[in-house]
Amino acid sequence: MRKRQLWTDVEKELLKQLYPSTPTDELARKLDRPLRSVYEQARLLNVHKSAEFRSRPEAVAPMGDKGAAYRFSPNHTPWNKGMKGLQLSRMDTRFKHGQLPHNTVPVGTELMSSDGYLRLKVGHPNEWIFVHRKNWEEAHGPIPKGMCVLFKDGNRENCAVENLQLLTRKELMLRNSVLQYPPELVEVIRMRQGFIKRLNHMEKKRNEKSE
Repeated sequence: MRKRQLWTDVEKELLKQLYPSTPTDELARKLDRPLRSVYEQARLLNVHKSAEFRSRPEAVAPMGDKGAAYRFSPNHTPWNKGMKGLQLSRMDTRFKHGQLPHNTVPVGTELMSSDGYLRLKVGHPNEWIFVHRKNWEEAHGPIPKGMCVLFKDGNRENCAVENLQLLTRKELMLRNSVLQYPPELVEVIRMRQGFIKRLNHMEKKRNEKSE
């Protein structure tokens, strides 16, 4: 096995001068270096073939004739020319137009989402709606922008209309913030919120009549 030799400063300088315009295999013979070593050292020195050299015929295959038998010849015509749309796979293993995957569930299926809400499939391939929102809208109409449908008993699986209530995001925030208190205090806070809400509603009605 040939012992690896370090490149001397003289060899490096010679490589810088000759590499841009000299065929690499010829340069490897002059320096008595493996072809791979010459390419690697040229990369390390950041030297490249000149534009004039790359335009010469010998620059077409810088690695010599190695692999020439496996390269396409000039003006080669591909075997599949003019066969646009050619199908090579078996017809019986391909999806047909409109075919659904084998694990598709039918429309009307109810499944639990990752965050604990019931969802209802309403269309293919993957159209779902939340059951509690659907039930509320069927009973009361579209949900206004900025409003949330909540469960009175906190059970997300209980989507009965009588267990649903509509809250603003502010009310939802207040509701979530009081849950840290004891149940007795939570009830008092909610009664107070309801009382204030009714007072505001009465005040609004009175102002409308006075205008």
